[in-house]
Amino acid sequence: MYILYLDESGSVADPNQDYFVLAGVAVFERGIYHLVKAVDDLVASWNLLPDPASVEIHGSPMYQGRQGTIWNSVPRPDRERMMRDALGLLVGHSSIRTFGVVVHKAAIAPEDPMQYAFEEICNRFDKFLGRIDNHSISAGERQRGLMLMDTSGYDRRVQASARYFRDSGTRWGPILNLPEVPYPVDSAASRIIQMADLVAYALFRRYQQSDTRFFDQIAGAFDSEGGVSHGLVHYRPPAQD
Repeated sequence: MYILYLDESGSVADPNQDYFVLAGVAVFERGIYHLVKAVDDLVASWNLLPDPASVEIHGSPMYQGRQGTIWNSVPRPDRERMMRDALGLLVGHSSIRTFGVVVHKAAIAPEDPMQYAFEEICNRFDKFLGRIDNHSISAGERQRGLMLMDTSGYDRRVQASARYFRDSGTRWGPILNLPEVPYPVDSAASRIIQMADLVAYALFRRYQQSDTRFFDQIAGAFDSEGGVSHGLVHYRPPAQD
């Protein structure tokens, strides 16, 4: 089984932001412990607090050095290095795949960017699981997926959408490998939700601010096969590059 950890970046309602991003980190069940330990070890190496478990990786506060957080006392170059080091943990592992849906809000209006992005990421995660099934030697190796999502105001809408997709399919076809709705998880308690937040923020800066520094760190981590990228999609107005 693969678990997809989801988080978003950007605001659906903010008129000053053109983009909304939903991103995920999918980890094979036996790889979860190893990724969590790798993140814990990295955070401990930063020596920010006596209790490293209380240090939450969160893209926007880290980058901005937000007041009232531990990041306010860390110099900007160090914060950016920490973000890049954390993102680097997602690259080069067969048991980890990243996913991202970048929505130019005006391009899909009047649809809800969150609902649109969630439908797309369900479709792409389901197709990823289906490709694994196709490559399996026997039916006993077939994989299914579950989703965990940072607690937010989107919980009820997303869960209702997930039930609908499971029963009726998405606009791109049936969902075959996701038997349950997303479970809400507090990001402070989940290192991999925190990593999903960092991926979402890297994508948000890439498209909203044209800042590719963090995206470049994970460009090779998105789900792909045969040179074709399946895990990252960008919805934009037709005339936009």
